Amino acid sequence: MTPRRIALGAVLLSIVAALVGLLVGRSIESPADAALGAKAPPSGPITVPIERRVLSADLRIRGTLGATDSTEVTLAPSTIGSPDNVVVRAPAQGDTVNEGDVILVVGNRPVIALVGDLPMYRDLGPGDLGDDVRLIEEALGRLGYFTMTADDTYDADTAAAVEKLYQGRGFAPIGAPAEVTEEIGRLTGEADAAAKERDVAALRRAQASLKAARTKAGARLPANEVVLAPRLPARVAKAAVKRGSRIDGAVMTLGSEVAQIRSSVAEADRTLVKPKQIAQVELTDTGDRFSATVVSVASEPGTNGAGPERYAVTLAPTDAPANSFGADVTITLRVRSTDGKVLVVPAAALSLGGDGATRVEVVKPVDGQAGNDPAEDSAVSAQEAATVKVKPGLTAGGLVEVTPAEKDALKAGDEVVVGTADGTPTSTPVGGATGSSPDDGADANRG
Repeated sequence: MTPRRIALGAVLLSIVAALVGLLVGRSIESPADAALGAKAPPSGPITVPIERRVLSADLRIRGTLGATDSTEVTLAPSTIGSPDNVVVRAPAQGDTVNEGDVILVVGNRPVIALVGDLPMYRDLGPGDLGDDVRLIEEALGRLGYFTMTADDTYDADTAAAVEKLYQGRGFAPIGAPAEVTEEIGRLTGEADAAAKERDVAALRRAQASLKAARTKAGARLPANEVVLAPRLPARVAKAAVKRGSRIDGAVMTLGSEVAQIRSSVAEADRTLVKPKQIAQVELTDTGDRFSATVVSVASEPGTNGAGPERYAVTLAPTDAPANSFGADVTITLRVRSTDGKVLVVPAAALSLGGDGATRVEVVKPVDGQAGNDPAEDSAVSAQEAATVKVKPGLTAGGLVEVTPAEKDALKAGDEVVVGTADGTPTSTPVGGATGSSPDDGADANRG
């Protein structure tokens, strides 16, 4: 092939490539150009069906499950008890404590719960006098260890009963101190010697002294091994120590077996809560649910543990789960409800007409007429909007009870307009129509 022909072929090939590129470029459209040339879709209404249901407004508040009263348990100092303060056995929250139970073991020594309206504040032993002695004897009598009439004197009968109390729980009682034991031994020897020598006067003196010494013998009660609680049985509302820890302050809080829930409400919600009202309660941690009854609502703010601007509410739980004392709970109170099923619509469906009446816009299917644009025909012409005047009722959870001004103008399943596809409002919304119900308010979740 000659050079002239090669050059001519190259020119023709370039011309063909240019024509092909021109044709392809005209047939390709960029995304931006396509978007600019696209026709906006028709903006049809957004609708939701009318429902027929019971509508209720709930008040939700936080609270704490506990006891009707509580006693903080501390161990009194002792000069005769064990100085060890390491916890060997500890209680668990929710444990039931009965009179005579060993509620704690510290340094292999027991801490025993008894009923009494005075705290244990001193060591007790033979010869001691006081009201606290009477309380101990009364407790020992209830447990079957003390058969005498309770008085304020710690004598040999008291010591014998204390010894049985300890032995019945597998522990050795604290006995007389060494100096008392030594004195009894010495006086016993003197009495024996006087008897052998037939020294009547010396024998009488030794026997009298021995009798006095023996009144100091017998089991003693260390102050750090007994807890006096106002009433038992009780529950461990809070366990402040665990196995291996050292005693430093309170060891536990005992609450009565009668449980209660403590909560509070704001002033705006106080009139919504009434005694004997039934509430549903949910444990925050586990989700367990049970019911409760309102016992009281405070008439003054800041009382019974409530904040300065809140009113205390007390409820009595029914069948609260075991070991749930001290747990945080959520309380739901039904404060208002419709009388049976009613028609409800979203609050966004309500609007205010020029005449001041509340209305909804209902879209119903109709036989459409074809226009110039088939796409618009399929989106718009198959439905027709009608305005229906309504009387709004209870508002709760974003829904509103509605009653049509004309009977049978609305029914469940009808579609009401709540907006448009492009976000344009379909009408003027009703001022306050979507106002908060008690369960939507600022106080809804405050305890």
